[in-house]
Amino acid sequence: MKIVLLSMMMAGVLAACHKKTDTSAPLRINTFFPSSAASDSLLHISGSGFSRNIADNVVTFNDKTAIVTAATDTSLTVKVPAGAGDGKINVKVGGQSVEASTEFTYIYTVSTLAGSGAPGNIDAMGKDARFAGPAGVAADIVGNIFVSDRGNDFIRKIAPDGNVTTFVGIQGLAIFAFPHQIAMDTAGNVYVADEDYHRIDKITPDGHVSILAGDPDGAYGARDGIGTAAQFHNPQGVAVDKFGNVFVADTYNSVIRKIDPNGLVTTYAGQLNGLGGFKDGPAASAKFLTPVSVAVDAGNNVYVTDPGNQRIRVINAAGIVRTLAGTGVEGYADGAGATAKFDNPDGVAVDAMGNVYIADRYNHRIRKITSSGVVSTVAGNPTPGFADAAGAAAMFNYPSGVVVDAKGTIYVADQLNNRIRKIQ
Repeated sequence: MKIVLLSMMMAGVLAACHKKTDTSAPLRINTFFPSSAASDSLLHISGSGFSRNIADNVVTFNDKTAIVTAATDTSLTVKVPAGAGDGKINVKVGGQSVEASTEFTYIYTVSTLAGSGAPGNIDAMGKDARFAGPAGVAADIVGNIFVSDRGNDFIRKIAPDGNVTTFVGIQGLAIFAFPHQIAMDTAGNVYVADEDYHRIDKITPDGHVSILAGDPDGAYGARDGIGTAAQFHNPQGVAVDKFGNVFVADTYNSVIRKIDPNGLVTTYAGQLNGLGGFKDGPAASAKFLTPVSVAVDAGNNVYVTDPGNQRIRVINAAGIVRTLAGTGVEGYADGAGATAKFDNPDGVAVDAMGNVYIADRYNHRIRKITSSGVVSTVAGNPTPGFADAAGAAAMFNYPSGVVVDAKGTIYVADQLNNRIRKIQ
């Protein structure tokens, strides 16, 4: 009889140990700690209705799934996934789902992808390579990063393993003259805003360079037309959409130009009269002041950094220009778009979720604008310098170009540090 009772007691203990969830308690998130963290940091969630079986708890930060390392009925411990971003934490157990009432703040981690910090022109692995004032970055679909190495007048390539090679450039032969921003299409062609030659160049995947548009003799001007009949004035920004249209920040003409797949150059937004200014509204009557960079999202919205106006502007697919963020006064402030401040914003990029990233050049920071228009700081602080670190502890020195790859990783042309930085 004692053996039978003991067996029944043991069975009860084992059943309790294998119990997955306290089904009497509702699924709920009470709190989580810390409220902000970098990737791979441990975050603790308290609540109810969780499962003691780790695999039954699915925790996501936006669309990124976290690894659950420990679980009880009332607590979960998880690793913050890379690229989690700011937003709500969600927990699913069985058929139930619950979202935290407060937002998690993601701390981005900055590292150096390539560049020793010393100016030069050396092809090598990662931090042994040298650049001279890199200005623009672009990413292809297989993980290569392309760099407009402005001081060397070269276009460089960084392979996924960090090996830096010269994609286009011959020492002593000026194929480009101060290339600024660059962009890539889905076929692997690279487009270059060739600033001092006042034109847009196209580089095929095999390295062949041709003039897409602009005066073949490098003369500046303000003229629409086909290919080499068109003229630009120190164009600095370039982007390409899914249809093969190339958009150009024609900086000293203070307009946004468009080059269609047939090579026809037209004025897309702004007034091609040499007079810049500020005005939102229909593209033909809108005004910009020395725009420097452009980016295009999947909905064919064109984002523009307009440093002369200290604003970030957007041109929607219907051709209406509006201010996304910025007050018009230089400075630094996060917050809702209309209250945020920038100081000579340069590079711009947009990710798959509609977040816009800005190389806020004179603030030495990388900024983020959500699809709802809220501005925050991804990394950096007001002191120019160099430091690989998380969030505000990281340091940049006049960052110029920025791009986001398909995985959500941010790459920065950190111009006066002569490095390409990586933000995860």
